[in-house]
Amino acid sequence: MKRIINYVFIYTLILPMSVRSQHTASMNTGLRRALSQPVNSGRMVSLIVKSNNPALEEITKESGGIYKFTIGNLSSISLPLNKINSFVKQRDIISIEGLYGSGKLFDEMTLVNANVNPVHQGLFPLAQPYDGKGVVIAVLDDGIDIHHPDFQNADGTTRIKFLWDQTSITGGNIPQPYNYGQEWDSDAINSGSCTHVEPYYEYGHGSNVSGIAASNGLAVNNFYGVAPASDLLVVAVDMGENFLNNVVDATKYAFDKAAELHEPCVINASIGTYFGSHDGLDLAALLIDSLIASQSGRTFVCAAGNAGNIPFHLGYQIQTDSAFTWFKYAPNIPGVFFEWWINKSEADSFNFAIGADNTNPFFFEGRTKYYNLKNDFDLPSGAPSLMDTLWNAGLETGIISINVQAFDSTYSCDVFITSANTSDLWRFITNGSGKFDLWSGLTTTGTSDIIYSDLPDSVSFPDISRYKVPDTQETIVSSFSCSDKVITVGNFTNRNQYIDVNGNLQIFTSDTTGQLAISSSFGPSRDGRIKPDITAPGNRTLTSGNLLTLQNLLLYQPFKVALGGLHNSNGGTSMASPVVAGIAVLYLEKKPAANWKEVKDAILFSATKDQYTGPDLPDNHWGYGKADAFAAMTNIISYGCTDPASTNYNSDATVDNGSCIYLSEILTQHKNFSFSCFPNPFHSFTNFSYDLDQNSNCKILITDISGYIYNVIKLHERKGTVSFENPLQPGIYLYLLQTGVRILSTGKMVVF
Repeated sequence: MKRIINYVFIYTLILPMSVRSQHTASMNTGLRRALSQPVNSGRMVSLIVKSNNPALEEITKESGGIYKFTIGNLSSISLPLNKINSFVKQRDIISIEGLYGSGKLFDEMTLVNANVNPVHQGLFPLAQPYDGKGVVIAVLDDGIDIHHPDFQNADGTTRIKFLWDQTSITGGNIPQPYNYGQEWDSDAINSGSCTHVEPYYEYGHGSNVSGIAASNGLAVNNFYGVAPASDLLVVAVDMGENFLNNVVDATKYAFDKAAELHEPCVINASIGTYFGSHDGLDLAALLIDSLIASQSGRTFVCAAGNAGNIPFHLGYQIQTDSAFTWFKYAPNIPGVFFEWWINKSEADSFNFAIGADNTNPFFFEGRTKYYNLKNDFDLPSGAPSLMDTLWNAGLETGIISINVQAFDSTYSCDVFITSANTSDLWRFITNGSGKFDLWSGLTTTGTSDIIYSDLPDSVSFPDISRYKVPDTQETIVSSFSCSDKVITVGNFTNRNQYIDVNGNLQIFTSDTTGQLAISSSFGPSRDGRIKPDITAPGNRTLTSGNLLTLQNLLLYQPFKVALGGLHNSNGGTSMASPVVAGIAVLYLEKKPAANWKEVKDAILFSATKDQYTGPDLPDNHWGYGKADAFAAMTNIISYGCTDPASTNYNSDATVDNGSCIYLSEILTQHKNFSFSCFPNPFHSFTNFSYDLDQNSNCKILITDISGYIYNVIKLHERKGTVSFENPLQPGIYLYLLQTGVRILSTGKMVVF
């Protein structure tokens, strides 16, 4: 998977122990940082706005910005950086997010290990072979080698319907309403006017991903993708500071272009960021959710990340006795920086302090007071900040800047320290109660490394007995990867040997085919949901290569090049994700009107288990198991109540949709009430009589036995009779008395 995070961590310094606040819309950390810079430029910044202001488009344009689109109360816009502070003061601007940071890329036997071949062959019980024809596979990555034969038809014309290079400035058309980058359609590519070049420094990542998802095998009559007849759409995503906003725009672009072609669309994103809340509740993730759910025939698949063996997560239940963890100076910042998250419900009893230690020899240089979010920060202002200075023996040890951001159900708090001595280690000290989470590391989030090795012993440094080390248990990427509407994919080893371009057998004894890759990132999400959702073969996959990269590999690392010289070995969750994306394409070829949930359920509930996964799934390593294309394609998805003890049990349902209704579900506060239906059976009409023991916000639901609701009658009085004129077909139905989400009474009625 490709990840990008590069922040400039410089804060405007103000007086020690001062607090600054203002009433404004909430912002994410990266955007707030940029606005705090002494030089506030007029450069254009992509933003996502949560707003109930009906004049948002007009306000955006009046501020010199670009309005792109709105779904619900979330909008994608761009504004000059120096206009944002005035923009957020406009009426009904609730929150605004942008500059989340940069992103990263993440990376034959695939068709065997994912059981794709029977689908291509159309084996029973499938009615026909499936190869992805009539479905768009949209690859959001670093680009693609448009000249590779696997992405061309037999006559040499391109299979790529549309290509948007978000970083290019010339050679094509500027796509609207986004107003950046260059785009080309298939005619432009065929005419030779497309100037897109896949970046050489990413070693053909996008071509590799595209090949696994959609190669037609034309180059060497081998190395077919999972959906070899699908239509390709490629977005070369700008991985810079606007990364997540760019992914949002790419998602809208892909779905819109597929709609122009009148085809379903599956997006594969083998890209992501480890920075953020890891709960899928940032505005970028929510807007992507809305795009996925707004229409059937849409699916979004992404890589889980390749940080499963990197201890960059810190999180634990806080105790009354203090505990601490060290953070290291990062020269790229320069300084010490980390960000942590906590639920609002747990924040009041959570206390923290910042301290410092000299390392040669180890000795404690002191700490700040203990801070409490409720008592020490002006939380109602929406963006409180605090600064402090740590002193030791009359000398300044460091200046500490703390910024708190309030979201709907959480707080984020970032700490930035300018240290007088760059070799000092800085303590994050906790006590009280509650649980927090943070993710920090130079190679993952671009922030300070957490110290986990070469710790002093308890004899020479007794404080070390209270030290908390980081873990590898919540290393999943953040933002959209943590969404329920996105299928997030882990990686197991695809193969451990192959014949290279020179005919030599390459054997990798350290790899075991079918075993989870040590680097495959783990969940859960910060709010405890299973991630990844599923795993697929990734490591040691042979796939379509970038032609320039292949030339260099042939010179210096020919063992990585496959027979024929046009494919190379790659791995990681980046290469596992397009396997599942390809399966989703096959499913939408079969059922083009399926929504995101049906596609996801078909893939997850047909996943296989083996000696490597173990029987106890789902878990946060394997998700629901290993992707199985044939099982997914033959899996019958029918929603309804699957509990025989319910009143609306549906024997045909294969997936429980939470609609089960039980006669025992009676609210204790309604001890005396009556509810009846007469006449019953009936033909043209019936009456519902009710007498409740108290005034309640009640309603009558009329459903079929599967739980489908045909009619809702709201009750405005404590006692009465309402008539129901029958619009129903003859059959057996249920009538239910409901208050809130609870059922007070259920009965059956017969229509003849």
